[in-house]
Amino acid sequence: MRIHRHLFDGVFTDDWVGRWRRVNLIKKEPVLRGDSVPYAPFLLIGEMLDYEFDQEKRRQAGLPRTDRRGIAVSAFDFMSRLWQIHPFREGNTRTVAVFVILYLRRLGFTVGSEPFASHARYLRDALVLDNILNPAFKGPAPLRRFMERTLFNPSIELENLLKSSSMDSHRFG
Repeated sequence: MRIHRHLFDGVFTDDWVGRWRRVNLIKKEPVLRGDSVPYAPFLLIGEMLDYEFDQEKRRQAGLPRTDRRGIAVSAFDFMSRLWQIHPFREGNTRTVAVFVILYLRRLGFTVGSEPFASHARYLRDALVLDNILNPAFKGPAPLRRFMERTLFNPSIELENLLKSSSMDSHRFG
């Protein structure tokens, strides 16, 4: 909530800034040809976030600290689950990106905001594809590619997912 308030104070209406949404959302996603991700029901936002933070604490406690990629995968999966809850009316992708940058730093990664800012559309589309229920679109590969580029290999190219998305799920596998 504090990150959202910091980012959007004076940008969104006061009743939206730093507050959980009080409506259910459907957002037509271009990368899904107009379909929507199933966002959390607004009445369950607090409980779902509490659950995810508790589960992430358990996961991180069980990860071997020598496997950097395993830690990164867990952090990006956590990011994806938080984003899917979509606790705010607007600004969820940016808020979750700032949160995950801070979280990754806490986990020992050196990461700045530049990859998140310069590939914001790719990141949003990758989060959408990671959270859609439709198996023709669903896939974690784009989010993994973003993670690899951001943390391990900045030379990895990130293609336009809007152009490459199709009903063929093998494109993301």
